Amino acid sequence: MKLTVVHLEGSKQGLTETLTGQVITIGRDPSNVLSFDPFKDLDVSSRHASISVQGGQAILQDLGSTNGTFLNGSKVTGAIPLPAGGCMIQFGESGPKVQATWSLDEGPGKKTRMIHDLSSKLDQEEQKRKRDRRRNLIIVLLLLLLGVGVAAGLVLKARSDRIAILRKELERARERAESEQAAAKELGGPRQAKADWEAALASLNAAQEAEAREALEEARDAYEQAVVRFQKAGRTANAAALEKLKEQLAQASKQAEQSLADKEAKDRADRAKLEEQNKALLAALRKELEAARKVQDLLRALDRVDRNNPEQLKQAIATVEKALGELPADLAERPELERRLAEFKKRLEELGNVSARLQAAAKKAKPAVVMIRSRVFALPKGQRKDTTKIRVKVAENVGTGFLASPKGRVVTAKEVVFPELFDPKAAALQAKLEERGMSFYREIEVWTLSGSEYQLAYGPDKVSIARKFDDVLGPKQKVTIAFDNSDVEVTVRTHVRGDADVVALALEGADGLPHLELGDKPVQEGLPLVALGTHKGEEGKLGLFMFEGKVSSGEKVLSLAVPSFNSWLGGPLLDADGKVVGILIQEDLEKSRGLASTAFRSALD
Repeated sequence: MKLTVVHLEGSKQGLTETLTGQVITIGRDPSNVLSFDPFKDLDVSSRHASISVQGGQAILQDLGSTNGTFLNGSKVTGAIPLPAGGCMIQFGESGPKVQATWSLDEGPGKKTRMIHDLSSKLDQEEQKRKRDRRRNLIIVLLLLLLGVGVAAGLVLKARSDRIAILRKELERARERAESEQAAAKELGGPRQAKADWEAALASLNAAQEAEAREALEEARDAYEQAVVRFQKAGRTANAAALEKLKEQLAQASKQAEQSLADKEAKDRADRAKLEEQNKALLAALRKELEAARKVQDLLRALDRVDRNNPEQLKQAIATVEKALGELPADLAERPELERRLAEFKKRLEELGNVSARLQAAAKKAKPAVVMIRSRVFALPKGQRKDTTKIRVKVAENVGTGFLASPKGRVVTAKEVVFPELFDPKAAALQAKLEERGMSFYREIEVWTLSGSEYQLAYGPDKVSIARKFDDVLGPKQKVTIAFDNSDVEVTVRTHVRGDADVVALALEGADGLPHLELGDKPVQEGLPLVALGTHKGEEGKLGLFMFEGKVSSGEKVLSLAVPSFNSWLGGPLLDADGKVVGILIQEDLEKSRGLASTAFRSALD
């Protein structure tokens, strides 16, 4: 049987192959008669199908392939005859597609049968030679001369046909060698498989020289040898590239893990620093108040008391009461001290009422405050999430958010969901991976509070981005990162924090969830508030924490006199009525920044 295959789709697109034999096996394994690229034609199984001759008919049979075999658009089950006039065969629903025609080897040709007929006539004439010996001798001589002429013509015709066949085979072998050369070069054959590449080039040069000398069989064989060597160079280069990619993946994963560990360490250090600062301030005030021996010194010290700090007010009250108990009743400055004492007590009472309301609002809001974990990663070119476990970490972050509706609408800061927009090194790594043709994916998890600890409630398959405002990019900056076993400099632009730093998420299947209401009035300077954020406690558990403070200034983007940490980003800012007046968009130990709720109400429409 002779089978002619024209490749319409797949790694061999545009190639034509002619194959012979009683059984032609098909698959990605190189041992098949008709073999496909094992690294590109992934829909084809190792031994996918076969075409064999049975009873004078070509039969197509699927050999238990993973993705099935299709004849003229219909899936093949069992064995099925191939149409004699040509057909379309596809290996897998999305696999390579070929046009196939076949024919069976014919018996003796017409001229060969003529020789046999002449020989039979000679036998008959031999029986009649007794009747006319001379006449038969002449006929025999004439027939012999005719047979010699016919045989010579057959030899010439056979040689001409053989040359034509050789030329076609040579052309197909040359095209395949050139195709395999291009494929191996794309995979890095000249660098990663130098010995195999040079051997393949030597075979290719030998084939071209033989073709120039009209040594057709020698040229064809040399081209086929070049095909095998180019394929070997491609496989070697591909294996080397995979090893190099594994090293890069390990390096990127290590950098991402170190970055997250550094952030957590910074949060712990910042929190400890804040506690130390508060202790130092209280100690310094106590020392100054206790050291004030004269009334004027005491009054000047009282002028420096923060009237929004309950601890400082308590210390000042105790100091003034002690001074009044020790000073003479007729002292001229005594009325001023008494006035200050009354003022401090009244302010402490006012703060106590507001603080109690803020703490009550924070306690009530706890079930609606969520923790959000996001991860951005890349896959190598040609890979799919459902078929590979390779993940190149680009950036990840842990932050806070809150439920803004019973149907599962979550509001958080943009940096929580898109950390690579704010991290110059992550942006640089993403740019280099884009140059490699990699594809990028984002996975988001939402954790809810269970008791005093957060637990995973909605995985990446249940969380989607419902609304995101346009990015605002800053000026270009150069960043140096470790990439491909060397330090490279990349020019990037990171996001500028502002009134676009908010993202709304949607939770699939959510209903009847606790949620917080948004404030609908402009935020006033000096407004007392409480900030809520997720954080790791002393035992390493993820819990919810709070700090009281106030609004220093701002309309849309707020300056806040409240400390915060990176994992608090996206957390709600509540007023004493329990309404959300904003979210945290930038952490700081002393002066955080927030985004007023009036600036992102449209994200929930």
